[in-house]
Amino acid sequence: MANTMEIIQWFAKGDLKPHIDKVYALADAPQALQDMMDRKVRGKIVVKP
Repeated sequence: MANTMEIIQWFAKGDLKPHIDKVYALADAPQALQDMMDRKVRGKIVVKP
């Protein structure tokens, strides 16, 4: 549990930043999933409504 709290603090301070590779519209969610399965992304995928 202590590790989790430490990670949360890093996010809050801005010390830890996830790499967002691509942002998809909700309508493009199937393509986002396909790109992930095909390993076409090298970070996080965000699907926006």
